[in-house]
Amino acid sequence: MPTKILFAAIAINLLTGTSLFAATSCVTCTNPSGSCASTGPACCAPCYSSGGGTVVTGCPDDCPGTLFAQISGTNIAARCITSTSILGGSTKKCEYRCMDGYFQYDNGLANLNGRPTCNKCPTLNFTSCTYDALVCKSGYFYLERTGQCATCPSNATCTDGMTFACSAGYYRASTAAIACTQCPYDSITSRYGTTASTGSTAVSQCYIPESVNFTDDTGDWEYTNKCVYAS
Repeated sequence: MPTKILFAAIAINLLTGTSLFAATSCVTCTNPSGSCASTGPACCAPCYSSGGGTVVTGCPDDCPGTLFAQISGTNIAARCITSTSILGGSTKKCEYRCMDGYFQYDNGLANLNGRPTCNKCPTLNFTSCTYDALVCKSGYFYLERTGQCATCPSNATCTDGMTFACSAGYYRASTAAIACTQCPYDSITSRYGTTASTGSTAVSQCYIPESVNFTDDTGDWEYTNKCVYAS
């Protein structure tokens, strides 16, 4: 008898176009504002960050609703918005943001389909971490390869909560560099080069200032212009 009842239930569901298994395979959706789950016949409908988001006809597949919802398999949420042009026309497009626990990180790489690059929030030494920004504590900078806020390197300042600026007379050789390099030593004048300000990013910004005096076996000399290092 239980077998007959089960088969009857499946037959009825097939006739009404509703899958018996669909109702038992629903999962809780997570999103930037928490989590939501529904029960009953609608439990497999799209899940939104707060009550009753509507599905929008003509919106891209990865953001069918009017409220932010997680894009499956990613740490990105999306919603459908209507964009109006200055000529009066309108189009529907996705607006993206990082999920809770992640922040938007600009690493200089192009983002696929306009989606942000979302990195996981660090666990220590940060003041705040929201979907659009990370702020490390003063004296720390974000080190992408570890995913943490790291101690500011020597001969640098860390004040913007994200990166560091090398002191005058030093430069950061690349965006991946985690230390500051001192300007080259000039054996003619017996001194290290300097930079015009903090935050230099190339050796070509190093120079020996004008009016510097030096002596060699031919006599006494003075730089009449600053002597810039070749890159």
